[in-house]
Amino acid sequence: MKANYKIITVAGAATAAGLLTAEFDTLGFSYASIAFVDGTSPTTHGLSTVLTNQYIQHSDTAGSGHAAISGFVAGTDWTPSSAAIATNVAKLVYNVDLRGRKRYLKVQVSPNASLTTGALVCTLTNPADGRVTAAEIGAGAVVNG
Repeated sequence: MKANYKIITVAGAATAAGLLTAEFDTLGFSYASIAFVDGTSPTTHGLSTVLTNQYIQHSDTAGSGHAAISGFVAGTDWTPSSAAIATNVAKLVYNVDLRGRKRYLKVQVSPNASLTTGALVCTLTNPADGRVTAAEIGAGAVVNG
């Protein structure tokens, strides 16, 4: 029997010279919800404090050939808020309709000096549950596409 959902967590350290990057294999699923959680100072950072170059790309080949997905590039397709998020919630949740997308999704956060640790959590599902606002999901910002 096919699973209805799958959760993948990638946690890591990031420095001003490095990146926090994760690639997710979406084979067999219709939707992805990818949350970025700030591990450095989750109660005080605003989105623009830690998200200097975040985007989602896709590819048919693991580890190479990724191209940007329109609508999911911070600073180009949407603007991060500079307001502090005073709770321990995800800084950002990307909701991605995988139908018509390539198999592998790559998420990148290009950190500034404020971000040293963080996690990317990908929940793969088949049905959409209808929750689309930041308040409903419990996040600082939501980008749907």
